[in-house]
Amino acid sequence: MLQQVKYWLYRQGNNPQRSVRVFFCGLLSFCSGLGLLSYHQQGTSWQGYLAVIIITLSLITCAYGYLGIVANRLSHLIDRAEQARRNNPHD
Repeated sequence: MLQQVKYWLYRQGNNPQRSVRVFFCGLLSFCSGLGLLSYHQQGTSWQGYLAVIIITLSLITCAYGYLGIVANRLSHLIDRAEQARRNNPHD
């Protein structure tokens, strides 16, 4: 189980530039969805529904990018802990 989690973390965090790019694309689309929602506040229209859909999809995109960033960081921490354990086996 632990090996599967480590493999998943390494796979998600192996490209931090892509994760940051995905995160900022999601953030940009979230801001554009909020702008669309605030621009069309009156009544119910298809633009309001479209804005909510854009906001929802962009939140998912941001979460996926952020997860990649965190996975990268956690994989580095796990590597450092394993190296410290190998270098100092008496603890």
